[in-house]
Amino acid sequence: MSAYVGDAVPTLDQKAYKIEGLCGDDELKKAPTLSYESTPDMTKPGSVKIVAAGAEASDNYEVSYGTGTLTVSNRPVTPPSSSDKTEVEHNQDGSTTTTVTKPDGSQTITHETATGTESVVAKDKDSNVISTEVKVSKKDAESGRLELPIEGEKVSKDLDDAVEISIDVPSSVTATSPYR
Repeated sequence: MSAYVGDAVPTLDQKAYKIEGLCGDDELKKAPTLSYESTPDMTKPGSVKIVAAGAEASDNYEVSYGTGTLTVSNRPVTPPSSSDKTEVEHNQDGSTTTTVTKPDGSQTITHETATGTESVVAKDKDSNVISTEVKVSKKDAESGRLELPIEGEKVSKDLDDAVEISIDVPSSVTATSPYR
């Protein structure tokens, strides 16, 4: 099983295991319960063992369990085309800023904080912001800390010219536990 840094912890349900060795229409009497050996840290790459227990089959079978693992990895970056110019800046605060400039002068600027929050700003060839997307890490959502990448942008009186911002937050942010 795999997930990316910043994702919610995957649910361990019947899709998280497979059964092998049963004959014909035979089924388990009781499905296994799955759990993580320790709480997965979704703020950095790593792995956690998945433990299965409690499955029951008829007397004709002996139940055994394989090893399961949740692997958390950094989200892959789409490589730019050979004509794109890419600059990567590793900042002192642990964040990374990647700027991809297309041959027409348009840019995509991706900033990922040390805690996993990612913002992506797309600019046209005249440096006008055409879209902004923010994916808030669970750690930042729970701490109430968030920086939006709109510093230095012009205020627009015309709604059609306004900067549009899309913010994705972890499922842990709810009406009863809002972002601060």
